[in-house]
Amino acid sequence: LHQAACERNELLRSIFIAKVGRDYKPEQLIFLDKVSKDECTLFRRYGYSLKNTFAIKKNVFMRKIRYTILPALSLQGIIAIDIMEGSCTKDKFKEFVILNVVSQMNSYPAEQNVFVFDNTRIHHDQDLIEYIKAFRGRVEFIPSYFPDFNPPLKLIFLL
Repeated sequence: LHQAACERNELLRSIFIAKVGRDYKPEQLIFLDKVSKDECTLFRRYGYSLKNTFAIKKNVFMRKIRYTILPALSLQGIIAIDIMEGSCTKDKFKEFVILNVVSQMNSYPAEQNVFVFDNTRIHHDQDLIEYIKAFRGRVEFIPSYFPDFNPPLKLIFLL
């Protein structure tokens, strides 16, 4: 059973696929996203038990250190990566893109010049978007609730 958020909009999905397929070549795309992990990430929320009994699993409730991995992927593979302690803020994301990814970007329409972000708030930084455009790059946003268009998420789940 594959679960999908009811907020998904198939029309926006189709428009995004058509636009990216029409306007860009796969070699131009750079996907960026962040994924965090701490010990609580692996806690199970559901389980099985005998009828009329609760499923109980004992865990140590001690917060461990949270790590965030921030990869930039193109058809060339991982072109930049950062692993940081704690969560990724808008400023940390912006700094990573400017210092590590823009330097590997080429001017449009060459390879590696279209940044593909998901729709999280920290990616909608107007200064960052203008900075990318100043280097003749482009920015596209994946419609909300479509993780299948986000290769960094798939990479992280393989680790």
